[in-house]
Amino acid sequence: MSLEPAGAPPVAAFNMRPYWQALAAIAVFALWPYVIVYAASVIADLNHCTLSDLGPTPCLIGGTDRGGVLFDMASMVQVSFVVTPIGLLLGFVWLSILIISVMAYRRKRSGVTDATKIDVNFVYYGLTLVGIVGIGLATLAGWLPAPVLLVVSFVAIFWIFSFVFAVLSVLRGKAKAK
Repeated sequence: MSLEPAGAPPVAAFNMRPYWQALAAIAVFALWPYVIVYAASVIADLNHCTLSDLGPTPCLIGGTDRGGVLFDMASMVQVSFVVTPIGLLLGFVWLSILIISVMAYRRKRSGVTDATKIDVNFVYYGLTLVGIVGIGLATLAGWLPAPVLLVVSFVAIFWIFSFVFAVLSVLRGKAKAK
């Protein structure tokens, strides 16, 4: 017996392929410096050479000194200090998007209607703006420490985006009503 509501088309199976592809791209992005450093280490070991953090050391490979190239490859470890945290952050974002997508798929499969209709109360936006401006002015007047102004500007940016999207949502709802 079908679980879909009467007249609703059957929901296709959840497609994990793009999610796995995105995860593979994130893994390649986060791990490529390690692969290059490991390759430099293996090449140096096979040719009885040493790698140093201080600078290139002589390493003869096929009669040519390749110590500089191996040093440059081994220096990619410094890139990994930046790339690895970004890769971890992207991994958490990937996991969050996957969880939200699976939840939306399960809701759609079980026949729950979309919750895209939002009732916006602009009074809350006004009250929040008063608080943001008040804390900002208190910081500028010297009543609060200066780093609070960074937090206030961060919150103000998110307030602006939220307000713009709320206005667009209301206008879209009015356009659909006509």
